[in-house]
Amino acid sequence: MRPVRLELTGFSAYRATTVINFTDADLHVFVGPTGAGKSSVIDGIVFALYGAVPRYGKNNVVAPAINQLATEARVRLDFSIGSTPWTAVRVVRRTASGASTKEARLIRGFGTDDEETVAGNTTELDAAIVELLGLTVDQFTKTAILPQGAFARFLSDPPAERQTLLRRLLGMERFSAMASAARARATSTSTRSDTIAAQLHRLDVPSEDELRAAEQRLEQLAELDAELSTAVPRLRDASHELARRRRQHEESVEVTAALAALRLPDGFETLAEQLDALDLEHDEAERCLVDARAELAAREKGRVDEALIDEWRDALASWTSILDAQQRVEDRTAQIAEATEAAAAAAETAQVAASTLDTATHHLEHVRQHVAAVSLREALVVGERCPVCNLAVEHVPDDDGDGLVLDDARIAVDAARNRRDDAVKTASTADATVLALVNERDDLAASVDAQRHTLAAKLDDLQNRDEQERLDVSMDPGLAERIAARLEDATVQRDRERLAADQLAAALSRRDAIDARRAAHASAEATIAEMVSTIRSRFGSLAPPPAESTQHRVELAELVRWAETTAQQRHTDEAEIGEQLAADDLELTDEARSFERRAASLGVTTDSLPNDVDELRAAVGAAHATILTEHRARNENVARAATLAAEIAELDEATAVATELGRLLGARGFEQWLLNDVVADLAARASTHLVRLARGRWTIDVVDGEFVVIDHRNADEIRSARTLSGGETFLTSLSLALALADSIAELSVEGAPALESMFLDEGFGTLDPEALDIVASAIEELGADGRMIGIVTHITELAERMPVRFEVTNESGAASVARIEGDR
Repeated sequence: MRPVRLELTGFSAYRATTVINFTDADLHVFVGPTGAGKSSVIDGIVFALYGAVPRYGKNNVVAPAINQLATEARVRLDFSIGSTPWTAVRVVRRTASGASTKEARLIRGFGTDDEETVAGNTTELDAAIVELLGLTVDQFTKTAILPQGAFARFLSDPPAERQTLLRRLLGMERFSAMASAARARATSTSTRSDTIAAQLHRLDVPSEDELRAAEQRLEQLAELDAELSTAVPRLRDASHELARRRRQHEESVEVTAALAALRLPDGFETLAEQLDALDLEHDEAERCLVDARAELAAREKGRVDEALIDEWRDALASWTSILDAQQRVEDRTAQIAEATEAAAAAAETAQVAASTLDTATHHLEHVRQHVAAVSLREALVVGERCPVCNLAVEHVPDDDGDGLVLDDARIAVDAARNRRDDAVKTASTADATVLALVNERDDLAASVDAQRHTLAAKLDDLQNRDEQERLDVSMDPGLAERIAARLEDATVQRDRERLAADQLAAALSRRDAIDARRAAHASAEATIAEMVSTIRSRFGSLAPPPAESTQHRVELAELVRWAETTAQQRHTDEAEIGEQLAADDLELTDEARSFERRAASLGVTTDSLPNDVDELRAAVGAAHATILTEHRARNENVARAATLAAEIAELDEATAVATELGRLLGARGFEQWLLNDVVADLAARASTHLVRLARGRWTIDVVDGEFVVIDHRNADEIRSARTLSGGETFLTSLSLALALADSIAELSVEGAPALESMFLDEGFGTLDPEALDIVASAIEELGADGRMIGIVTHITELAERMPVRFEVTNESGAASVARIEGDR
């Protein structure tokens, strides 16, 4: 990473915008009085990259970086990695509680056709810089910005203090964390092993004998199931055939019983004699009936049609009904007028209630808005942003709600809604009442009209059929009196007709009584004929004897004798068939029970009848499936147990490894070994730099944890590093710093770019002129190896030797920087 351009605005001592151009400044110096703002330039570089100012002690403290007379600080750093240009920008603004980052972004190829914003906020920029440079902010400030004074002490400090500094600079706390993680891993794997061991203990793992027994049972069940699959259809067909034969036998037994039950009816022999006597009585009754009919016919010549008079009476009743209905129509019309007035009043009440509800609802919405505004106003803080408009709050408005209460408004709305609903319900009921009355009145009016038309048609028909003098029919009450007079004139004639009718009725009754007696015997004869027909129809398949007489009683006697003989013969045959059916049923039952016994021996039982082999086969299949599932599960448990045992062994091994690793990574183990190796490596790397910086006059090494000097000007004499002069100590410390920078760079993220710049921010003020000259020469040589070297000092003699000087001045608290090219 090589800085190209730095722009500071409102940052630390730089109130106004200040631009520092690092182009062609591989070796440069920031020079100026103490407190002028030299170190703030280095702070700006770190802040642009990492958003932190390490000099403040905490990386998350940035508020002091804002100039006291500014509200925000803006830093932009243009830098390059290889040939790729990058730009990092951060803007931090002062707040009531400190400071917050307003803007942060990282741009690749700024100002080119391939410009791309890689990060657009603080989180993205922080992560992108660590990934891009391969260094955290702590690692960056230990490599690109070197604390030289610390390395002067590092050279002469006791080993314990040196190791403490190395742990801090090289981030060796990771090894303690690794040791803790290893011990935690050991605990975790041990706990996991115990958990799996408990699972293994709970598993139902069968023995080999149990598995073999289960497999043998499965084979036996499969064999039984195969036999049943063949036997079940056969047994089912045989059972169906047996049932068919049994039903046929039962039907035959019923027919035989019916044959044996046939009997001749009682009084069968005297039936003919009784029928002859009844024929004589019947002829005499018929003669009397003829005489009675002649007398009735003579009386009927002057008969009044009573049915016609009944129709006149019905017409009068219809007219009376019409008058009553007309009165009800008039009553309903008056009721409709009263109900219409009530409905209008109810509708007006409902309208007033609805208007009241609208007013209460609008008031409730106003109260809700006021409550929301009060809630928002209570959350406002002057100087912070409003959550609605996102603008800074300049003042909090006063509460102008005048005591609005949300609950009171809600209660008012509920009350208004209830009154409105009651009024609407009342109006709806009134409208329904009006409609019902109108419908009833219209139905009555329609009924009156229909009755009028019906009565008019009936009166016309009566006038046309009446053979007497026609009445003057009109729709008035006098019509009933005229009809009553007509009825009274016909009463005497009607009584005479009734006497003749009674005489005819007596003759008919006598004749009917004789017919009834004949019908009783005729019914018996018909019953005998029906019995003959029924016997021949029911037992026709048994070939009954044919009829040899026209008299049904003779034919019936012959059929009864035949039925008795046939029943006796069939009884013998049916007994033999029943014995065969019982034998066949026993054979089927025995075969079914043999299967049930085999199934029971294998643990399969059913509650069905012995010959229900279908259910038995289903039970055998279900048992086979259940045992097969259990057998597979137990086999899975065997495999699971083996897996768990292997996992326990693996976890136990991992526990042992993690335990040993935790022990080795302890402070007295790997960490101590690594610290010793790092110190030796630092000495070797520093000696490489010293060969160039000190022109090979001395190198350093480590003996018993202490740094020693190998003096090549004095026959490689070994002496303590404390014997070095001021300038020699500075060069040696610088070499150690460079060596540590290289080491930290190697420990950073793999593939991270090499640092191409270094800033030295202290250590020159303690040098004497001779040492200062040596250091200046060494720095000049460092600048010649292609690395950008920047130093911060207030020593004019050192600054004048640098090819590029950035002179920092500060007037009235505002710093500025001027670039001056050297005379060299």
